Amino acid sequence: MCGRYYVDDGVEDALERIAGYREAVQAGDIVPSAAAPVMAAGGKDGRLTAGPMRWGYPVSFAGADDRTAGKLLINARAETVLTKRSFEKDVLYRRCIIPAAGFYEWNRSREKVTFTAENGGVLFMAGIYRLDRDGKHFVIITTAANDSMRPVHDRMPLILKEQQLQDWAADTDAARQMLRTVPPQLTRRQEYEQLHFDFLQ
Repeated sequence: MCGRYYVDDGVEDALERIAGYREAVQAGDIVPSAAAPVMAAGGKDGRLTAGPMRWGYPVSFAGADDRTAGKLLINARAETVLTKRSFEKDVLYRRCIIPAAGFYEWNRSREKVTFTAENGGVLFMAGIYRLDRDGKHFVIITTAANDSMRPVHDRMPLILKEQQLQDWAADTDAARQMLRTVPPQLTRRQEYEQLHFDFLQ
């Protein structure tokens, strides 16, 4: 799954370059329920635009009961997103892209691990969104972990290449194909490894 990610100046630059978004982006961690800049197809021409959305669907959308009321759905599985009633219309008509400098996962020892793009650039995570009473909400689509992620977790965000962004947002047939792709390899950095390196210096 993906439960926390972070943004930086590189994300701000990518939003302006790709979607013409000129609002300042505050660097730091993004957690569920927080607002974050997200790209989606907008206008009659379907070109990418950007704006803030909140991370997580209130569970009431998916049939909340007394145990789950007030909680958020933050991820959707690529393998089932087209067949689950709670996500089907969103993946067909409301797809989005969540830019990030990196994301975090915790291993079985509860050690924090940071994942970033191998080239040091921005990660573009595939997502879907919908409109609620307080504005737009998004979830991140996850898929089976690739080799770079598997030692830490069996799931990871569906990462898109920059040249796929427009098609993901605006071309449903292309998006269906992307749901079955293996994400690119990521760079992995673990907290204790970084601390050990600093000590040796």
